[in-house]
Amino acid sequence: MAAASLLRQRAVFAVAAFSTAASAARADAPRPVRLATSAARPFRPTTVLVHGLDSSKQTWETCLATLACEGYPVLAVDLRGHGESALGRAADFAPATLAADVVAAARRSGARGPLVVVGHSMGGRIAMRVAADFPRDVAAIVVEDMDVRPREVPARPPGASIDAFADDGAARRFASLDEAVAALAPWYGAARAREWAGTRLRPLPGGGVWSDINPAAMTLARERVLGTDDGARAWRALAARAAGGESVAAGRGGAPPLRVHLLVAGVKGTVCTWDGEGGIHSMSETMPSATVHEFPHAGHSIHNSEDRKAVLEIVKSAVDEVAAAAGDDPEVAFDEDSTPF
Repeated sequence: MAAASLLRQRAVFAVAAFSTAASAARADAPRPVRLATSAARPFRPTTVLVHGLDSSKQTWETCLATLACEGYPVLAVDLRGHGESALGRAADFAPATLAADVVAAARRSGARGPLVVVGHSMGGRIAMRVAADFPRDVAAIVVEDMDVRPREVPARPPGASIDAFADDGAARRFASLDEAVAALAPWYGAARAREWAGTRLRPLPGGGVWSDINPAAMTLARERVLGTDDGARAWRALAARAAGGESVAAGRGGAPPLRVHLLVAGVKGTVCTWDGEGGIHSMSETMPSATVHEFPHAGHSIHNSEDRKAVLEIVKSAVDEVAAAAGDDPEVAFDEDSTPF
């Protein structure tokens, strides 16, 4: 017992000695000083990039990287049924739902509003609908090579059903490239489908192929977005907003001023018409404040042509104008009264 007691006393003495030494060491260590600082954190709203028909967020890969590197917050989305996004119920596929999806994705990402929405081709129609349905959340749109003329809707291939592509978990996952091509061939032709190998038909890490292309989404988009007058109705709503000159900052009870840019590709690549109802001239007459930019040498995807830099300058200019209008202390919270879901 005496030996045990002696050992305990030695242990206590050892701990006390160690504690004293550690305290002395800490006392001699450099002590931090709280520094005075000046921080530059300029407000910039988030740019949301929306792809077109049969495409995905991958089309914006270079633009997204460039904007991010230059300090512009940016988000690229896959619309429902495209890329890696689920199709959802076919009954729900509509311009308003697609627009609400975009706003919901921006909110989940922590995007700073009011947004600048850039839409290519069919994505341009969605950008218009986003701005029309969520006016307090959007301060600028850039519509790339899209007018508001309703498109002719092709007949569905004989014997082909979009029901086969309703289950996103299985319908767009294939055991091989040949199997994917065979599934898409009735809708696009085998030769065109095979050209997508490695891009829109992507190898999966565990084997097999994933299709960014969904014939169901393509069909529904043609029938319910491109083939309708929704673009014209959204454009008229935006023109009324622009003419009204709303100037109350987003989040302070009203919509911010709306800036609109129309980008039109060259005659050999554009899908737009200049004349007639729904054409670019008609759109300009309806909204005189919209700025039209022509790219005579560019194909339909202007943002992936030699004119990419010019496109990005337009986008950055729109963002900077929105930021300047927001002032030094903007309220950037999304409009909670317009929650999409």
